[in-house]
Amino acid sequence: MIGIYLGRQGYGKTLNMVSDAYIQYRAYQRMGVRLPIFSNFPLNQKYLPHERIYTISDLFIKCRRGLLLLDEIGATFDSRLFSSAANTTVSSKLIAYLRKRELVVRSTSQFLHLVEKRWRDNCHWAAECFPVGDGFVAQFFDPALGTMGKSRFLMRDPFFFNLYDTKEEADVLEFDDKVVKDYLLNRIH
Repeated sequence: MIGIYLGRQGYGKTLNMVSDAYIQYRAYQRMGVRLPIFSNFPLNQKYLPHERIYTISDLFIKCRRGLLLLDEIGATFDSRLFSSAANTTVSSKLIAYLRKRELVVRSTSQFLHLVEKRWRDNCHWAAECFPVGDGFVAQFFDPALGTMGKSRFLMRDPFFFNLYDTKEEADVLEFDDKVVKDYLLNRIH
């Protein structure tokens, strides 16, 4: 399942994503189930133990059955860079690969139209984030149908801000070598 939090800089996209990941992680922990977390940006290991990923090949090597947090996914899967047939195939097969690896993907982007089309089309939900008073609102909707869902208010709680490093930039996952593209194009069915 792929979900995406949308909004301008400082509108609480990453904060909402990380707080939702923390709530999900704690729920699994209470059930006695380990939930592996993978991320392209640093999280507080004390509260959200995770493995950092830096490249697309890290997705193949490290990620399986867990939660994948991708901050600023539009930088990695930019719609303007995926216009060629080869890149379109890579993107489609990567989405299938993530699903087969049983990964739940939570991501952020400032604008939905900047994210590569296959990612947009495969989003199960989206949340428009914006600041209100002493917190942030996340308005959930179905990006395919445009139907609105629930809204949620998240207080500006210092605890949630301490779950991740707000000063550190997310890593843009690079298609780091020819092997990755060959693997995606030829071996995933």
